[in-house]
Amino acid sequence: MKTSVDGLEIGYDSTGEGRPVLFLHGWGVDRSTFKPVADRISDCCRVITVDLPGFGESEEPKKPFNTDDFADFTEHFIAALGLEKPILVGHSNGGKTALALAGRGYQNISKLILVSSTGIPAKHKPGFYIKRFFFKTGKKLLNAPVIGKPFSKIFDPSKYGSEDYKKASLMMKKTMSAVLAQDVSDRLKNISVPTLLFWGDKDTATPLSDAEKMKKLIPDAGLIVYKDCDHYAFLRKLPEFTAALRYFILN
Repeated sequence: MKTSVDGLEIGYDSTGEGRPVLFLHGWGVDRSTFKPVADRISDCCRVITVDLPGFGESEEPKKPFNTDDFADFTEHFIAALGLEKPILVGHSNGGKTALALAGRGYQNISKLILVSSTGIPAKHKPGFYIKRFFFKTGKKLLNAPVIGKPFSKIFDPSKYGSEDYKKASLMMKKTMSAVLAQDVSDRLKNISVPTLLFWGDKDTATPLSDAEKMKKLIPDAGLIVYKDCDHYAFLRKLPEFTAALRYFILN
C-alpha cells in the first residue's frame, strides 16, 4: 500500500483487525523485517508495518532527518491512517524514534515496545575519536584550495564508516549522521505508558547494558532477555517473542 505523509510517498502494509500495533524498523532494512511477526499476531490485532523515509518503498526525505524528524513523521503517519492509541513497536533505530516520540509528551499511544533499541549514547574507545577527527579533517582538506586535488589521491572518504553508511545515498548518509548525533536519552524518564523491552544477551550493536539502563530510567518498564541471541533476537526466538508480544497487546 501507499500513502502520502508530509509530501513523501510512503509504503506500508496493514493486516488484521482490532487494536492497532505499529512497527518501526531499524536502519538499513525495511518493513519486511516484521512480516514473520505480523503473520503470527494479525489474528489478534491490526498490524501496521511502514517503510520509514529513505527505506524500502518510501521516498527519501527532502532534507536530512534527525531522530525528532523521524518522530514527527511517525506522528503524522499515525494521523494519516487515523490510528487511535496504537501500540508502538520499534526495533533498533526504530526504537529510538519510538522512545523519542513517547518521551516528548505525545499522547496518542497506549503502550511502547522497544526491541534491541538504540537510544543510549554509545561509549567509544579513544581510537574511535582519533579516527573521527582525521576523517572530518580529511573531508575539509579535500575542499581546500591548492591542496584539495593532490590530497584526494591519498584520502578516500568512501573507505570510512560502517557498511550501512557506505551503502547509503548522500541524503541518507547525512541523515544517519544527524540521527547518531542526537541524544534523546533524557526523555526516557518521561515515558508514561507501559513499556516492554526485548533484548538478546549477545547483542553487540545495542548491548544488554543499554536495556538495563532503559529499564531503570523508564518508570513502568519490563525487560525480557533471550539467551545466545544477537541484535535480531526477535527473529531468532520468533515463537517466544510473538507469544510475549501477544500477551502484552491483549492485556
